[in-house]
Amino acid sequence: MLRIIFFIPWIIILGTSCTAEPQTQPQEKKGTILLVQDSADYILISKAGSPILHYQKSMVSPPDEMPDHYQRSGFIYPVYTPNGVIVTDDFPVGHAHQHSFFHAWTKTTLEGEKVDFWNQHKALGDVKHKEVLNLFSTDSTAGFKVLLDHISLKHGNVLTEEWTITAFERTDYNLWEIDLTQENIYTDTLFIDDYHYGGLGFRGSKHWNSDDSTAFQNPMLTITSEGLERDSANHSRPEWACAYGEVNNQPVGFVMLDHPDNFRYPQAIRVHPEMPYFCKAPMVGQAFFIAPGEKYQAKYRIITFDGQPDEKAITKEQKRFAGRFD
Repeated sequence: MLRIIFFIPWIIILGTSCTAEPQTQPQEKKGTILLVQDSADYILISKAGSPILHYQKSMVSPPDEMPDHYQRSGFIYPVYTPNGVIVTDDFPVGHAHQHSFFHAWTKTTLEGEKVDFWNQHKALGDVKHKEVLNLFSTDSTAGFKVLLDHISLKHGNVLTEEWTITAFERTDYNLWEIDLTQENIYTDTLFIDDYHYGGLGFRGSKHWNSDDSTAFQNPMLTITSEGLERDSANHSRPEWACAYGEVNNQPVGFVMLDHPDNFRYPQAIRVHPEMPYFCKAPMVGQAFFIAPGEKYQAKYRIITFDGQPDEKAITKEQKRFAGRFD
């Protein structure tokens, strides 16, 4: 069954059509801008017929040449720019366990034993979609709320995680945010150990992946709120970080903004020197823990754009997100 929520705002924004359509198409309605659709396999948010993002509900199997343990659900792929360019990758060559836009802890300890929710090939942990809670809209937003399970393959469910994904009406770029809450539902404390990566991850376009000999075109570039580029941004603590580059000769980019209420704000960021990914990693330099019944919460705002990064515009959006105004 396909559930649809839409609203009719003031401005019509033109865009391209979605490359992967829901199983049942909604009836066309003049003036519809933001639309959220729930199909059997995924949830789609679109703007004026142009896709913004897909959230993957059903289990996705990796390409035939990859082992079955890389199958995954509970992540966002694809992520699009306003012109319909896919700026993320799924099952990337060389690191098939990374999925476009995803959240997982890497080095953790439970009952004195290691659990890795990030690296599926270690067969210690995994993350899976659990259920859709609801779809929603307002006069200028559309989104959904879902639950995910973070699973120890030995001990069972450890964390339940709620995502609220909200897309906003904008004419200049795609704008959406994720508000996430993890709760420890296990009987013992989960320790998130000091480590150099883990957390909320972005995996950039396959055309930025030098390990992908058939798709690679040029490397991912990075700029942060502190003016740091890819070779110097690793483990810095920026308010925002931008990954950008060309996809089929079209300049595009992705920005992640950190919210002041987040734990250890601004959180450390892991920027890989060669692979096209970065992640917000609050465990860098110092461990923390989530006791039984306790919660970890975080909120981030995402911008995707066509063209070159506009640092002034990004900084303005960061101030707006943080509740600071000039």
